[in-house]
Amino acid sequence: MKILSLIDKYLKVLSAVFLVAGIFMLIFGAIIYPLTVKKMIEPVGYYMVNYEINIIPDLLYLKPITLTVFIIALGYLSGLEVVDRSNRKFSRFSITIIVIGSLFFTFLSLYEVLFNFMLWGSLISSLAENGNITANIDLLSNYFPNPDRPWNLVFATKVFTLLFFVSIATLIYGFRWKDKKVA
Repeated sequence: MKILSLIDKYLKVLSAVFLVAGIFMLIFGAIIYPLTVKKMIEPVGYYMVNYEINIIPDLLYLKPITLTVFIIALGYLSGLEVVDRSNRKFSRFSITIIVIGSLFFTFLSLYEVLFNFMLWGSLISSLAENGNITANIDLLSNYFPNPDRPWNLVFATKVFTLLFFVSIATLIYGFRWKDKKVA
């Protein structure tokens, strides 16, 4: 129980560290690193999908984008929990804005997740139909609507799945704060 009390005591710091680290990893991997190797960022997210981080040798590998998404999600959930435990009083208007905003981002991100998964599946089916299923399906990209800035589908799907998760978590906490009748 000592570990739980330490985590509870430092939850605010952990949340900030996870969020800052995750956002830095996302910006570094998607923008800064591609610019430093003097290559076009084509497709966006390529460097965060094409490599594997060896967490446990010969057992557990993660793509940088997967690790980044996990860290941001942990940081965001920790932050919501910090706000929830602070017993901060929200006005009805604030809670309404939080709920409406999270519903909007839930809709937006769910559409993008579904679109990316369907496009990814269609491209994989197309490869299979042509007998090219041996290609690395993690490197498939969406060139529409801007062929000059394609997005890697694994990267885009994970980023929008993170946004969907964050939106749902915010919605749940928003309803929890609304139910506490804090106004």
